[in-house]
Amino acid sequence: MTTSSGSSFPAVDLMQQGAPTPCRISDFAQQARTPPDLSRQNLAMGWLMFEDASDIYGDDLPVSSIAKKTQVFVKHLHGTLSLQVDLTKDVEVLKEVVEKRLQRNVSDEYFAYYLKELEPRNSLLSYGIKRDSTISLTPRLRGGRRRLKTLLRFFLKHKEELVKLVELPDGSDSVELTYMGCKFLASWLCCFLRAFASGRSWGGSFDLVSFLVPRQSVHIFKTPSKELNSRNLHMDCTTFTRFVRVMFVLNNQHPPYLLHLLSMLDNLTMEDLSADMLFALATHISLMPSLNRVCLVYLIKRRYDGWRLSERRRFRNHVSMCQLHQIWLLNLRFVPLFGDVLVETLRRSAVSHNDWHQLFVTIRNYNTHGPEYCWRGNVQWFDYSNNGMELMVPKYTADFLAQMLDVLIQRKFDIKDELMACSVSCCARKIWKRRFRENSDRRSSSTIDSERSVKTNKRRHAESYDRRGSKKHKKF
Repeated sequence: MTTSSGSSFPAVDLMQQGAPTPCRISDFAQQARTPPDLSRQNLAMGWLMFEDASDIYGDDLPVSSIAKKTQVFVKHLHGTLSLQVDLTKDVEVLKEVVEKRLQRNVSDEYFAYYLKELEPRNSLLSYGIKRDSTISLTPRLRGGRRRLKTLLRFFLKHKEELVKLVELPDGSDSVELTYMGCKFLASWLCCFLRAFASGRSWGGSFDLVSFLVPRQSVHIFKTPSKELNSRNLHMDCTTFTRFVRVMFVLNNQHPPYLLHLLSMLDNLTMEDLSADMLFALATHISLMPSLNRVCLVYLIKRRYDGWRLSERRRFRNHVSMCQLHQIWLLNLRFVPLFGDVLVETLRRSAVSHNDWHQLFVTIRNYNTHGPEYCWRGNVQWFDYSNNGMELMVPKYTADFLAQMLDVLIQRKFDIKDELMACSVSCCARKIWKRRFRENSDRRSSSTIDSERSVKTNKRRHAESYDRRGSKKHKKF
């Protein structure tokens, strides 16, 4: 080849030297229209490496399943995981994915979203989980509170601790509720009274599994779903009294005053269902231990001594409505301990006539001076809860005290504080504490108001005005 300058160069065969073949413009255009093959390429951005899906799934690429997956975060004790899951799948699928990522078993842990535990066999979408939601993986508490007992399990385990057999000073035997039995029966009765007060009922469709007993106190497990009417009220009371008659019996004997309570429940109607009736049932004397009944008689006698003469006369008239044998004074003279107390009372001329008020006073005197005449060998009996001295009262006076308290409550006598103080019922004690707290708050607020009024008066006296209405300087 000869150049313009006249020098000649030898011809070089480019194909023989291994040079690339010359390309035309049409070849570049065809390559631009063809997309590059990125199926085997990796894209590196800092430390993060995104691999191609074909390296993971192979040739069978599940395009439809990948399109449905959504990114969620799972927060555990050691950090946070970013997962791609299908929200329409079960919670068990999420558990398997987390176990695969953490390489450990998470059976002792549970998933929670917005303080709600994710239950198995439910989809993630049903809990409102969406894109970029954070699910908590929390370990379960080992130990903790034990499983609550149903009323049936509690009764089968503690049925011998609810009622006990007591020997009376006259040599006979009687049955008494223990403190556990009083608390158990009173709280069980209060479950029904709360339901009746709110206008709800079971309609008789309950059993011993419908209640739970934590700490010897009965709570409702099966919520009453029916409206209260005459039929449902009668069915509930009848079923409850049938259970109580069978459960609280020993040697074919029931505890004192219990049959009076059950008769009140059997005869309860919608017309009788008032606040006073509910209070009388919740604080019934049969739900008290022996020592509490002794204290109750003392407190009522103190309240009686503080009443006016007209109130005492009204008390005597209403107590005479109790049903008891009229010759009680003659019968009690031949009863051990009662006879000694009556002889001493007659010697002091304290009993003038045979009426029901004098019977109440005699019971109070018996509870006070009975231990002076009660001896077992050379040992004097003072413990009312074990010697059966107080149980002599219901044995020889029947249900006189229960009838008297029922009449006093229905006639609006002010003995509610005494009944609440001696009752072991949970709801009665809460009412009594709440009432005491309200009275104390009222007293404290009254003192604060009085202090404020004194300060206001001092400020008004310190600020004096002249006839023109201009304010003078404050006088301190």
